[in-house]
Amino acid sequence: MAIAVAFIAQATDTPFDLWQQAGVLAILLLTSKGGTTVAGGAFIKLAATLQSVRSLPLNGLGLLFGVDRLMATCTALTNVVGNVVATFYIARWEGAFDQQKWKALQAEMAAGGITLKAEAPHAITSAQPSPSQTSH
Repeated sequence: MAIAVAFIAQATDTPFDLWQQAGVLAILLLTSKGGTTVAGGAFIKLAATLQSVRSLPLNGLGLLFGVDRLMATCTALTNVVGNVVATFYIARWEGAFDQQKWKALQAEMAAGGITLKAEAPHAITSAQPSPSQTSH
């Protein structure tokens, strides 16, 4: 959404100084939470933000309307990739990531001998036993 604000400022040739940018950024930090959960939700939040700050013309949204679906798809893809990377990073940090199993899985997938399927949540194992497992 911040890129969309900068684009609207440049496309409409609207002067947009540093303090106005900081103000819009502060409002966007509050209003952008959950913007990708509903299709088109970020566009509505951007419209509300532009209406509240009144430093950019609201009719600049018309320039973004045609590419909003593509931008929403790219944003969702970026969020999914970020969540996957964060999951791997935290699992490795916590010691729950088994490097040997991962390499064996990659080798088997490369050989074409495995297809991925979803497992039940209870089938996920941790490197460390849970408190309920150690109390018996």
